[in-house]
Amino acid sequence: MPFSNLLALYYPYHEANEMKTIEKIEACFPSVSILKTLRQKRKLTQEELALLSGVNVRSIRSYEQGQNELSKAQGDTLLMLAKALDCSIEDLLK
Repeated sequence: MPFSNLLALYYPYHEANEMKTIEKIEACFPSVSILKTLRQKRKLTQEELALLSGVNVRSIRSYEQGQNELSKAQGDTLLMLAKALDCSIEDLLK
């Protein structure tokens, strides 16, 4: 976040509750899913990961976009993704 943007938040939030300020700052940084990060490190598209893992591409998209939580996925889904990405299930759930 550019300093000028952070500075612009000072006046509305300098007397606000600290948690409110933290929430506002965090909202300025879109969260990137660990699944997407691992997939991109392996230079795979979502479609390629779907083929390698056997997990539906729509499911992969929904996990990456945060529509579904990967932590609530079935164990076999996590195992298939972990094998395809050459990582542990724990790595997927960080």
